[in-house]
Amino acid sequence: MPQTAKSFSFKEDDNLQLNRLIEEFFSAKNKNKSKTVITELKKQLNTFSETNSNHKQSIGLWVANCLQLLIPEISRVQQKKEEKNPGLISFIMSLPYDEQTASYQALLASIDANAVTPLTPQNYLYLLQICALMIELGSEKSGDCLQELNKVIKANKVPNRYSLFVLMVTAQVYSIEGRQLEEQATWLELIMLSCLYLDKKYTIYFLSQWIISLHWVRPNSIRKELLLALYGISLQSDIQNQAIILFEMFNLPDKATATGEKLTYLSSLQAMPNELFTVNQLQDIYYFSGSIKSSIQSSFMESVSDFQQSNYYIYKHWSWIKNVNHLFKSQFSPKDYLAILERLEHKTVELINLINIQSNAYVETLQSNFDKIEELYHQVEELSLRDTLTGLYNRRFLYNNINELLLLAARQQSPLSFVVIDIDDFKPINDTYGHLAGDYILSELSTMFKGYFRKSDFIIRYGGEEFLIVMFNSDHLQTEQILETLRNNIVNNIYIFQNYNLHITVSIGIASCIFESTIASIDLERLISDADAAMYKSKTTGKNRITSTVVYL
Repeated sequence: MPQTAKSFSFKEDDNLQLNRLIEEFFSAKNKNKSKTVITELKKQLNTFSETNSNHKQSIGLWVANCLQLLIPEISRVQQKKEEKNPGLISFIMSLPYDEQTASYQALLASIDANAVTPLTPQNYLYLLQICALMIELGSEKSGDCLQELNKVIKANKVPNRYSLFVLMVTAQVYSIEGRQLEEQATWLELIMLSCLYLDKKYTIYFLSQWIISLHWVRPNSIRKELLLALYGISLQSDIQNQAIILFEMFNLPDKATATGEKLTYLSSLQAMPNELFTVNQLQDIYYFSGSIKSSIQSSFMESVSDFQQSNYYIYKHWSWIKNVNHLFKSQFSPKDYLAILERLEHKTVELINLINIQSNAYVETLQSNFDKIEELYHQVEELSLRDTLTGLYNRRFLYNNINELLLLAARQQSPLSFVVIDIDDFKPINDTYGHLAGDYILSELSTMFKGYFRKSDFIIRYGGEEFLIVMFNSDHLQTEQILETLRNNIVNNIYIFQNYNLHITVSIGIASCIFESTIASIDLERLISDADAAMYKSKTTGKNRITSTVVYL
C-alpha cells in the first residue's frame, strides 16, 4: 500500500474495511445498496481523518489506498451503451467557448432540457463555463454560479452526466477553498455515482481529474502509480482520456520520472492529434521537445521547429487570457470583475515569465547549435579540400591556397620545386589483385609522403595514381637528393595486401624554379606541366627514375 508520510499508517483493519466496502459496492444487486455503501465509505474517510487529527497527508493516504483498490474494479465494469454526443469533456477543455462553432451547437442540441432542469441548456453551459474558468484561475469567487449549478443536482434525483459534472466542479472549488475533507468526499461520491449511472469514459475522466488534483500528496511516486494504473484501463476508453492521463504522466515532476520515461511519453503525445490538448499542454509538449532535441538529441532543425510551435501556443495562450478577460468584463459587475482581475493578472505574469524562460532557452539553443554548425562547416570545408581515400589535399586546395605563397616565394627569391610522382604499372596491380589492392597502395604511399615531406610542403593527390608535391625553400640539388632517397625507400618497401607481397616503383619529374626577379610572373599551370613532362620522360626512359628541369622566372 502506498504511504504518504512516515507519521501516518494505514492499518490492516482499515484496509480490510475499505476493501470490503468497495467489494460490496461493485457486487451490490441494486443501486440503493450501492448508495448505502457510498455513505459508509465517506464515513470511513471522515473517521480516518479525525483519528489522524484531520492532517492533510492522512487524508491523502486514505484516498491513495482507496484509489488503488477502485481502479482495478472499475476496469472490470462493463462498458455502457455509447452515447452519441457526450461532448462535455471536450467542452471543458476548450473554454471559453464560441457559441457560433458547430461543436458548441451540436453539444447544445444534444442536451435534454429535462436533464439540466431547472436551468436551460444555455444557462447550464454558461454557468459550467464560468465555474471551470474560475477554477482554472484559482479564484474563490465562483460561489454564486456554483449555487445555481447545484440546482441541477437537487432537481435530478437520478444522477446524469450533467449533474455529475457539477459535482466535479464542486470538488474543485472545495480544493481552492482549502476544504480538503469535503473535497475528497465529493470526489469519492462522484466516482461511485459515475460507476452506477454513466458510461465508463466519464468515470475514467473523473478519476483522472481526481488524481491530477492530488498534486499535494507526497511522495509524487504515489500519483505516478495511480496514473499508470488508470492509463492501463483508459485503453478501454476513448483517446481523449488516454491523452489526458498520458500528459499528466509526462508532466510529473522530474524526480518522479526519468528522462527516458519522459521521452517515451513525449513520443506518444506527439503522435496524438493536437485537438486533444489545451494550448497550455501543447506549449509544454513542444517546449520540452525543443529543449530535448537541442541538448540531447542534437536535432537542430527539429528543435527550432518545436520552439516555433511552442511560441505559437504561447500566442494562443495570450489569446486565451484576452478572451477570458473579455468574457468576465462583459458578464460581471465592475466589483466582481475587479475581484477576478487579480487572478488574470497573475496568469499574465506567469505567461511573461514563461516567455522569458523560453526565450533564454531558445537563444542558448541557437548559440549552442551555431557553434556546432560552425564547427561542422569547418569540417565540411576541410573534407571538401581533401581526397577521401588518402586524406591528402586535392586540386581544389592547391588552386585556393598556392598563389599567395608563390608570390611570396618570388618576392623573397626563395627556391621552389614542383614534383610529380606517378606509380609505375599501376593498372596491372588493379587488374591482378583488384581495386582494393590499388587503393591500399595509394593509401600506404600517401602515409609515407605525410611522414617524409615537411609540413610547409603541399602534398596533393593530383590524379588517379599521380601525386603533386610543391616544395618551398628547396633548391634544385636539394630537391633531387630528397626525391632520390624517397624513390629508393619506395623501391625497397614491401606492401603486404591479403598475404600478397607487392612491390612498386615510381617515376618522378621535377621542375625547379629559380627566380631572377622579385616581380616574376608565375604561371602555375606551366610549372605543373613542366614537372609532368619531366615525369613522363622518366616513364619513357625506363621508369623508376627521376628527371628534372630548371625553370628560370
